[in-house]
Amino acid sequence: MKKSHDRIKRTKSGVFLVSANGKRQIAAPIRFNAIGHRVSGNKKVAMAEIAFVTRKSATVSEFFHMSATTPRNRNRIIDALADADYRWPTESKLPERLIEDVLADEPSRSFTMVGAPGWYDGTFLNSLRQYGKGNRFVLDPNAGAHVARVTLGQGSLQGWQSTVGKIARKSSRLRLMVGAAFGALLLRPLKMDSFAINLFGTTSTGKTSALYAAGSVAGLFGDNGLPGWADSPPALEQLAVGHRDGILPLDDTADEGGSTLPIQKKAKLFAFMFARNRGRNLDKSYERKTNLSVKEFRVIALSTSEFALKAIAESAATSRIGGEEVRFIDVPAIEPGGAGIFDHLQLSADEGWFSI
Repeated sequence: MKKSHDRIKRTKSGVFLVSANGKRQIAAPIRFNAIGHRVSGNKKVAMAEIAFVTRKSATVSEFFHMSATTPRNRNRIIDALADADYRWPTESKLPERLIEDVLADEPSRSFTMVGAPGWYDGTFLNSLRQYGKGNRFVLDPNAGAHVARVTLGQGSLQGWQSTVGKIARKSSRLRLMVGAAFGALLLRPLKMDSFAINLFGTTSTGKTSALYAAGSVAGLFGDNGLPGWADSPPALEQLAVGHRDGILPLDDTADEGGSTLPIQKKAKLFAFMFARNRGRNLDKSYERKTNLSVKEFRVIALSTSEFALKAIAESAATSRIGGEEVRFIDVPAIEPGGAGIFDHLQLSADEGWFSI
């Protein structure tokens, strides 16, 4: 009599081991989700996406070079998914059998992995999701640029209008910053160049709050708040690429904090980098090492400082040239008679508080 063998069955609810005695669940759902490619220099590298459910019931994906799907390299996938909190079967040989079953079921779905957010083929991509229909694009998790992180998730339009939108009605500077956040999305479709706005004024006037208001449009905040000014030309360029087709909020422009590059030189460097809408050409081996697959960008940078960039340059016995001033624009944070960045506040006589 021929001996029966067990087999692996994968469903949306889990992975089961089926035998003559019945079936039992041995792992959470897992699937070969898509096959795509990542641009590396002039080459396209084939990539595989494996989607799975973690111990905490979150559905996530990991991406691998297609070479990891070959029999001799599949342990790379097993190890990487275990580190990403996928619980493999504990019985000997079952993880190998399971990943073999997963990879045998090749998907028809595809994707293109890109190294920065922004516009691609009429769709817009950020770290949270893709907006628009068409080909699927995925942000390279190992991109060399400092990719902007949307950390607050997707809020409601009504909630934003009743908080940030309502308050911004009382401040021309808040409206300017919020308008820049929306306007940055249009630079590429309108074929406009990047530029920057520097909000200057004394401390405690609300300059940083204006940057947060701009960031709130997309939930654009890092783990430690707003990004700071980078200290080297390559790092500045990577920040711009990482915020491609969006705003680049930079707090405390004039706070050099031990920087080896004076702020007036940083500002000039940044201003003329905007004219090119791209970083400089770097050594190819360096670009491969740091995974810099994208160098072009369109951004509106937003910065703050206690003094105007023009005054900072003059205090250093230099001056700003015309091309720099129109690309990196000084804007005073306070209008004459204004209360910080708020220039349309009204004091309620009955309640004794500022009504907004």
